[in-house]
Amino acid sequence: MTNLETTTIKTTVDEDGIMTVWIDVPGKSVNTIGEQMLNDLTQAVRHIENEKPKGVIFASRKHENFIAGGDLFEIRALKPD
Repeated sequence: MTNLETTTIKTTVDEDGIMTVWIDVPGKSVNTIGEQMLNDLTQAVRHIENEKPKGVIFASRKHENFIAGGDLFEIRALKPD
């Protein structure tokens, strides 16, 4: 099995064929969902579908939380249209 590495996601596979999807938004103290994270999650799901691991674990590199929610800075920058 191969690993995937994007801006916010890295995958690893252990000897039992279990894939861990590590989430880590760089430069932020917490993981937030923004455009980059959504694109990377799409790639991760496609990667999982192609690799067909025995199991999948989603984990965070941030020790205090998994995902805090939407990226408020990106939401604030959205245009009304």
